[in-house]
Amino acid sequence: MITFTEQEYFEFSGESLSTILPKTPHSDQAEVFINFVCKEIDRYIKRRNVRLFRNGYEDLSDFQEEAIKEACLTHAMDRLMTGKTYYDETTKLPKTIPLSETVRDILTPLIYRGV
Repeated sequence: MITFTEQEYFEFSGESLSTILPKTPHSDQAEVFINFVCKEIDRYIKRRNVRLFRNGYEDLSDFQEEAIKEACLTHAMDRLMTGKTYYDETTKLPKTIPLSETVRDILTPLIYRGV
């Protein structure tokens, strides 16, 4: 799975995940959030183009990896802006939001053309 670091998010958005995420008993809240967001993007791509990852992530070009990372960063920013960073207390499941049009526009060339 392609992920980003907390430092890369800071360079992308100018905000530190450790300071803006709600405080929980987990000391690694930023890491948990990053993994969750990247898994959402990974699942979205695999649902639409399973052939892209047929041979694993090693076969992806630098452009493909950067596009996926940009989509992850953008989706993380969307989640933070809409406040969907926490678990729902009644269902015990994470709050989910659909991928924004911006994220879909970033991923469209990968999914449909395999650029």
